[in-house]
Amino acid sequence: MFTSAGKLLPDAFMKSVLGLVFASLHEGNRLLIDGFPRLYAQKKMFDDVMQENGRDFIIFHLDLAEEVAQDRLLHRKICSACGTTYSTTLDPGIEVCKEDGTALSTRVDDQSIDVIQERFSLYRNETKPILSEYDLAGKVVHIDGTKSIDEITNIIMEHI
Repeated sequence: MFTSAGKLLPDAFMKSVLGLVFASLHEGNRLLIDGFPRLYAQKKMFDDVMQENGRDFIIFHLDLAEEVAQDRLLHRKICSACGTTYSTTLDPGIEVCKEDGTALSTRVDDQSIDVIQERFSLYRNETKPILSEYDLAGKVVHIDGTKSIDEITNIIMEHI
């Protein structure tokens, strides 16, 4: 319901999930979190949880023009069985997952330009200022989002 409208999950839900994850994470194991925190309340909660658990973190930010990101979202297809993501721009006509043959689908929040624009607006107004704060604290690794998946993966792996 939330994501299909371009909205974020409620903070209380995210705090619960984060708490459960850290409670079950073995000491020394690392965690990769995608797209969180995005709001100031989430940032405070995230910073508190990280401090309470004695964890440090870095943020990987893929720098990409909104027009390019929008085009990618509009051409994204996902396998509901294994989660593999495809681009109909890079793989024209792809309809089934190459991994398991499952029919590909489009995420609900990728089907509408209005919903995508709502997500971009939220990013500009809420997330970007948070990212700037983390950047000033030396927590952000900027990555050129136009690089290949393999190049981006290699950059991330160098920092992990």
